[in-house]
Amino acid sequence: MKLPWILFALLLVLCVIVAIAMAIPEPPGGYSSEHPTYKSMHSSNDGGGRHARILWVGAIWGVVQITFIVSCLALGMANRGRLGNRKWVFILGLLIWQTIFVLLVISYGQYTEGSRELYLSFPAPTALLLYGLWPLPIFFVIVYIVSFRRWVINRDGLEKFEEIVRARRQREGNAG
Repeated sequence: MKLPWILFALLLVLCVIVAIAMAIPEPPGGYSSEHPTYKSMHSSNDGGGRHARILWVGAIWGVVQITFIVSCLALGMANRGRLGNRKWVFILGLLIWQTIFVLLVISYGQYTEGSRELYLSFPAPTALLLYGLWPLPIFFVIVYIVSFRRWVINRDGLEKFEEIVRARRQREGNAG
């Protein structure tokens, strides 16, 4: 019963973060303008100047959003409203995901300040996104696959489900 309230609280925090982001004023020159040579194209100044004021808000949003996503996954795996020892798997996945995300935000901040190091032919933020964040959901898929019979639908749950189906079919058979 505690997890739904945590999800509700996380949604409220996300709303507050959006309100904060909307209250931060746009930096001078933050909007695009008509390109001096090609009139059908718009251009703007560098992203670092535009993102410096709001990058920390985006970082907080991302950490809270990741927590919300993992909490939703945990809610689906809860048995009678409790996670038991399962919570440690979700906490581990959450911490790995948040760590990679925070490293991504930090590397993006450094990239906008002029750092141009390449990792496997990509700038650091892109490399972290492709090789760190992108494959990470596979961790949760593997947890789901490996633990399905124990955590999601065990023998007792399957028998109860089959009993409900039998009763419904009997009722429909008697009614028709």
